[in-house]
Amino acid sequence: MDTLYSAIKEFVGFGFKIKSALESAKHNMEECRKIDALLLSLRAISKHLQRSPKIMEDDLMRGTAEGLRKALQRASEFVDKCKRKGVPSRAFNAKDIAEKLHGVCFHVLLNMCAVLLAIGVFNSSQQAELKENMAQLRTDVTNTNSMLAKILQIVAAARPDADLPQEVSLSYLATPQHLYAG
Repeated sequence: MDTLYSAIKEFVGFGFKIKSALESAKHNMEECRKIDALLLSLRAISKHLQRSPKIMEDDLMRGTAEGLRKALQRASEFVDKCKRKGVPSRAFNAKDIAEKLHGVCFHVLLNMCAVLLAIGVFNSSQQAELKENMAQLRTDVTNTNSMLAKILQIVAAARPDADLPQEVSLSYLATPQHLYAG
């Protein structure tokens, strides 16, 4: 009786293992589909990054964008293999496939974080450069307005009968606050 009971117990336990493996295989297949859909979007973003000449001129951005591209390529290859496997293979290797799917997602996530950090650094440097350019532009405009005001003063002094338009008043040109609004 004990032998029969342990044989039945072992058989039922084996059945539960098979059921669990099949459920894991089904879950892994759903995860493969979800990851594949996400990879499609991420590849489009990665291609967009790599087509931007301004971004790809920056060594840091080029390197991180390339790292993301490679991570997405490896992830796509694994997901394609996962989708091609049959049910018995997916069930038999369910735990290994789940670990690899997790690893693939983690690797892509790390590369995405690197790209986001690189974009932050790139944007900060671009913003600093833009601020420098704006400061120089403001200086240039102020100098130009000052020179124009002096020219208008010379013209007004040389030709007191000259009728200068009202919108070109000396005070307006001397203090170009309208240029700094916003």
